[in-house]
Amino acid sequence: MKQFLLIVFVVTMFSTPLLAQPGGGELYPEAVMRQIVDRVVRYYVKPSGKPRKVYISERRINAAWLPKIKNVEFVILKDDYLAGKPRGYIFYRVNPGPRFSALFGFGDLNPDGYISGSIWFAERTKSKVKIWRSGYRWSPGNE
Repeated sequence: MKQFLLIVFVVTMFSTPLLAQPGGGELYPEAVMRQIVDRVVRYYVKPSGKPRKVYISERRINAAWLPKIKNVEFVILKDDYLAGKPRGYIFYRVNPGPRFSALFGFGDLNPDGYISGSIWFAERTKSKVKIWRSGYRWSPGNE
């Protein structure tokens, strides 16, 4: 019985911080995430003279956060393990905290596909959200 209580206590202690901070929601609410996604996506996807499709993974974003860009239709791809996906954009990893960071890249969205991209940062100040791209690049082998 003592062993069971010890296991319950340890599991509770390790899971409580995860339950208290769901994805850093307090630091980056939906309005802030919308600004971050808008800024990063607009940096890479420019208006087009003729209609075109841009593929983006649903990983870590909400489709409503994507910007409206002239002659660009965003096609949201499920983040699953099925093959046959086209090349596209992805928020590969997002690290919430006082200084938000995200690995945003382009590449093969299939399982085990090659993707590379840039590292982006964001900080929330009293009056606005500062968003900037670092000078460093990443790929899944050197994150």
